[in-house]
Amino acid sequence: MHSSMTLRILLPYTCLLEVTDVLRVVCETPGGHFGLLPNRLDCAAELVPGILVYQTVVGPEQYVALDSGALTKMGNVVNIAVRTAVVGAELGALRQTVADRFEAIAQREQEQRISMFKVERELLREARQVDHGR
Repeated sequence: MHSSMTLRILLPYTCLLEVTDVLRVVCETPGGHFGLLPNRLDCAAELVPGILVYQTVVGPEQYVALDSGALTKMGNVVNIAVRTAVVGAELGALRQTVADRFEAIAQREQEQRISMFKVERELLREARQVDHGR
């Protein structure tokens, strides 16, 4: 009988994916690629944006694009918590989807930072005017 794992990918609002009979998982950490097999010791790892690869007892490798997050392995359960993820069967199409989606997220975050900078600058300007008015 083979040993296998359960893989869960958790987003802030839902469980995106739960797969049983997983034989191996490969993901990316700040130190490089990180592989998990069923009998590996329990562990935790920080994840950086990249492509997670997993293989089940039946079927070919599967791919999931992940944002940064955290991985824990306890027993034969691997939990991955990330802000956003995209499941894809074809690696080339998944890479393009990820590039488009993550680029849009980065653009929104940049726009938010610029807006916050403008608000902070205006508050400081008004505070200086009040201070000089005394």
